[in-house]
Amino acid sequence: MVFLGNDHVFAEASETLDKLLGVKVSAKQVERVSEKIGQILEDEQAVQAGNEEKVYTFEMPYKPNYTYVQMDGSILFTREVNMLH
Repeated sequence: MVFLGNDHVFAEASETLDKLLGVKVSAKQVERVSEKIGQILEDEQAVQAGNEEKVYTFEMPYKPNYTYVQMDGSILFTREVNMLH
């Protein structure tokens, strides 16, 4: 039922259940069950995500060395003028 509710419009899922299995279920019931199971699965995934360790976090041990580039070919001075002499 949940698969059909997820894959089809709820009314179509209800009709499909009746045609294939002879189970008469209203479209509203398909909606309620699908949404309830979906909420349970979402909650379980949230708990699992909260329990996982953060693998990709790290701190840089040094200050990054930036390079400044201009695309027009001119030089971009990043130091003060009196330091160039």
